[in-house]
Amino acid sequence: MKLLEQYSYRTEHSWRPQPTISSEESLQFYGVSFSWGEIDLSQKAFENIRIFVEASLNQSEVTNPFGFNEGLSSLENALYSGCSQANDVIHRLINSMALTSGLEGVWIVKKAKELALIQIGQPQVYLIRKHSIIPLFSITDIISSTPNNGLFLPNKLLGVHSKTHYNIQSINFESSDELILLAHSLVPLGLIESSKSQVAERGKLLFSTIAKEYPLCPFWISRFKFE
Repeated sequence: MKLLEQYSYRTEHSWRPQPTISSEESLQFYGVSFSWGEIDLSQKAFENIRIFVEASLNQSEVTNPFGFNEGLSSLENALYSGCSQANDVIHRLINSMALTSGLEGVWIVKKAKELALIQIGQPQVYLIRKHSIIPLFSITDIISSTPNNGLFLPNKLLGVHSKTHYNIQSINFESSDELILLAHSLVPLGLIESSKSQVAERGKLLFSTIAKEYPLCPFWISRFKFE
């Protein structure tokens, strides 16, 4: 997964954590996460999820206390089990006595034509296909009654509760597909109304459009493609 461009926006009084981009190219497994609190949890979560992804790709045995969901593909099950394991480890070892840290993120694995994704909290995920931008995950933050004042809290965090809910999806991947990842409190109209050519050719202009639409809301936006 190749990072084509990324932009970050913050204000004097509001900010959000910078992303950690992790990858295991031999597995075509990737993660983009935002750690909140005292401890950076990105690598711990990535390694826990990687164990299940690798076992699924290699068709090897691994202890899995989370079962197998017949409604999910094998890759989706691997991501679900890995996130559940990461959530359990973080909740028990770090947040059992007091809430100190949590993690938002999306983790992605590609096998042949299947692209499987799992998300908790930010970032939002959009598929660029042909001339369209298609929302895959467009979760928003917990915001105040005045959306553009820059005050927000994460909607969901890994490791905060003993059990949590994830967004999971697989798509049939096409070679020209790209992904936009956006960490933003809202869903900007400037992004939804853009075409693929506008995103590819005017990335900085799109960034400026989103910043002007919600000038008090910090955000991070990126564009990726698969090689």
